[in-house]
Amino acid sequence: MSGETPPGTANNNNIVDLLSTLNPIAATASSSTTTTTSLTPSTSTIRNDDINVDSSDFVPANRLLTQRQAINNAKQLESLREQQQQQQLQNMEIDDQQAFEVSFTKHSNAFHTLFEFYQDQILCDVEIICDDQTFLCHKVVLAATIPYFRSMFTLGMLEADKRRIEIQDINRNSLKTIIEFAYTAKAIITIDNVQHLLFASTVLQTEDLAEACSSFLRQHLSLTNCTEIRQYAELLNRKSLIDLADEYIRDHFLEIIQLDDFYKISYKHLKELIASPDLGILDEKDVYDAVIRWVKHDPRERAVHLADLLHEVKLPLINTEYLLTVIAQEELIKTSLTCRDLLDEAKVYIFKKANLLTTKSPMGPKIIPRKTAAGKYLI
Repeated sequence: MSGETPPGTANNNNIVDLLSTLNPIAATASSSTTTTTSLTPSTSTIRNDDINVDSSDFVPANRLLTQRQAINNAKQLESLREQQQQQQLQNMEIDDQQAFEVSFTKHSNAFHTLFEFYQDQILCDVEIICDDQTFLCHKVVLAATIPYFRSMFTLGMLEADKRRIEIQDINRNSLKTIIEFAYTAKAIITIDNVQHLLFASTVLQTEDLAEACSSFLRQHLSLTNCTEIRQYAELLNRKSLIDLADEYIRDHFLEIIQLDDFYKISYKHLKELIASPDLGILDEKDVYDAVIRWVKHDPRERAVHLADLLHEVKLPLINTEYLLTVIAQEELIKTSLTCRDLLDEAKVYIFKKANLLTTKSPMGPKIIPRKTAAGKYLI
């Protein structure tokens, strides 16, 4: 029948209509043939009867165009970058006499990773034992950051090849802090741990940490701890801390000599203090009183130092009445020939000043007032 539609043509037309609704491009491709529908580049054919159309299988044409454009733009950008890199390399004109250095900041996190290894006990190759506590560490980290261990591991000491190393005379908490400092360059200093930590860091030669401890102590100097801190600083030979503690003690001398800690000062230290022109006193009598009280606190051990200490006291500047009625009557001075000579020397100066003597008697520094008392005396 000439007016009838050939079998199968209606089905094909329906598919084309459906495709044109979902995807104009696919519809155009489908309308070109009535036997197969090619949705993707392929050599296989698909029978019309087997097609199950799902709208999710198709992408609108405008989206396809946008995606293709984005892909093309990305390819062009990548190509441009490659051309720029090639141009840079050509411009460098690298030859045998030149080098190209690269730097990656991520390597700066290496110690952070090593600290994680320390915490998780990964790849540790040495055991540091202190007070029955064991710290698993990495030799290379300890040697790189703690001079004590660097010498131990690199200068042929017996411990260099040992797995277990025992550390004595150091507080274990302080050692733990120093080991963690080796990995992190961080430490917590408190009033409770600073002395132990200063001792440990001095012994292990971690100077940065030792100086941080010294700075902490300098900031916390007070009347009640200055003499103790000074003694500790002298024990560890921390010169900057010694100097600052001495300055504090000199400035507060009149207050400190009223405290029990004053009697703990050593003979050598006391002599250095009273020999200073910066001693914070207003009357030289206070210096003599401090000396005689210090000696009488333990006369059996300290009487032998009285003459040396009295030599640093500016006796000629002391009130004449006090000199003659108190100092001259002191039994410890009466029984010491050197002390009596010092007293007589002061008397000569006083009598000369009162025009009672014409004998020349050079006194030198003995008659030069200390800085804080200079305004009191008329020489």
